[in-house]
Amino acid sequence: MSVIRIVFFISIVINLCNGCCFAEFSPEPVSSISTFQRERIGHHYMVVTAHALASNVAEKILDKGGSAVDAAIAAQMVLTVVEPQSSGIGGGGFLLYYDVKHKYVTSFDGREIAPNSVSPDLFLDKYGQAIPFFDAVRSGKSVGVPGLVLMLADAHKKYGKLPWKDLFIDAITIANDGFLISSRLYGSIVYASQYTMSESFKSLYLDNDGNPKSVGSRFKNPELAEVLRDIARGGPASFYSGDIAESIVHAVQLHGGALTIADFAGYDSKEREPVCGYYRHYRVCSMGLPSSGGITVLQTLGILNHFELSQAYNLTEIHIILEAEKRAFSDRNYYLADRDFVRVPSNEQLLSSDYLRRRAEEISLEVASQGSAIHGDFSVSNGADASYDAPSTTHLSIVDREGNAVSLTSSVEHSFGSGIVVNGFVLNNQLTDFSFIPEINGKPVANAVYPEKRPRSSMTPVFIFSPDGTLFSVLGSPGGSSIISYVRKTIIALIDWEMPLQLALNSPHFMHKNTHVIVEPTLEEMLIDNLMDMGHHVVTKPQTSGVH
Repeated sequence: MSVIRIVFFISIVINLCNGCCFAEFSPEPVSSISTFQRERIGHHYMVVTAHALASNVAEKILDKGGSAVDAAIAAQMVLTVVEPQSSGIGGGGFLLYYDVKHKYVTSFDGREIAPNSVSPDLFLDKYGQAIPFFDAVRSGKSVGVPGLVLMLADAHKKYGKLPWKDLFIDAITIANDGFLISSRLYGSIVYASQYTMSESFKSLYLDNDGNPKSVGSRFKNPELAEVLRDIARGGPASFYSGDIAESIVHAVQLHGGALTIADFAGYDSKEREPVCGYYRHYRVCSMGLPSSGGITVLQTLGILNHFELSQAYNLTEIHIILEAEKRAFSDRNYYLADRDFVRVPSNEQLLSSDYLRRRAEEISLEVASQGSAIHGDFSVSNGADASYDAPSTTHLSIVDREGNAVSLTSSVEHSFGSGIVVNGFVLNNQLTDFSFIPEINGKPVANAVYPEKRPRSSMTPVFIFSPDGTLFSVLGSPGGSSIISYVRKTIIALIDWEMPLQLALNSPHFMHKNTHVIVEPTLEEMLIDNLMDMGHHVVTKPQTSGVH
């Protein structure tokens, strides 16, 4: 077998944002700025995660001959222990898999589902008004049936090599023996503590004086170790039935939620067709619905196929990119939701070359379009969406020694999810990804709450393939709805601007979600002024990405 040579770069940028309003949260509002600029070359395999302990464990799995899926499972279990603010077994995710032998891409949907007993007015008060966002987040109403464990088990059945139980050994050890609290985890605990948190959260993450456990102190989680041991021995059935499921249901109902044992028993992960398209001569594949990320990125790129982009951070090019993304977000906000429950235009319609060409023709090279962009006309009558993607998420990228790859994005939604801790792990608040308002101007909102429905997501795991068909990049990021823009910027920087990967990752973010333009403070002041002169409404704000 020929040696696989993979060039690896990673950049994680964590920023500080205080006093953010509802729609302008950074993914980690109380994190410091930290940029890692380390270039690595893997001669046999490669793994990138958000924590060194997770990366080290995944490397061990790959070194033993494990597959990319095996390594992803082992890394994710460690992240459940060491990065609980972002993801874990109490949440969900999307996994993109590339089978190098058959040149085949597939995807696994582990998104949470709403309880069977909920109704579209789940987040409305008695007057029909949306309840405050954080009142919903920090309650049992926000908790969907976690999908991560079953999704990973289903992927393992098809693409795993090592025994399932062996993939949990290191996570169990770390949970039992403990790890040192980093400044990032400490900052997340401080941030989460400003909201009303459950007693179970406080008992685990606060000291005897009620203060967040300090940086550098050893954090042990024996309850979580026991849960991981049960899942390792009994597989996903031990999570979706029996004591663990009963404990989750009890905690959720205690906090006003509606989950039942029957909801757990009825959960099913889904293997789905990925959504793919061409940008220039590169093939880009990502997750389809219920994630809006892949379609929105591909729509943006499809519009940009009608323009030449060759000068990095050129004013006209930034303007064109923003206008293209604005139009893609208009379709996302109006149409995209769980296709199993609502009528959504087909991928062929949304990504039609003729349709995207017409959208490109709407863009002026001299001035910004004013107001919100109008969505395309696909004869689907919806109300404008009113949902918000909270930002706490993780991503990992893996290539094994055979060249198979995993791009996995997983989440518990907001920082520490719902704030409800059961047996040492955090429960998600993914149901707040639904629109709180189910009907607007007499029209139903596509992303409204419905029993057993999956809330729309922005998670965007990506594979990019070179013109010759070889794997070019494994990509993804945390960041709520900004994930879409982070991934889009990186693709353009790599393909159009031909930036070295590290520079592409470190370059400033800029985005347009069909409301206004958001740019990072590191963007040149003159460029910001010129964008405003063109008519763009520009807000300067730090952005936490973690693209890798």
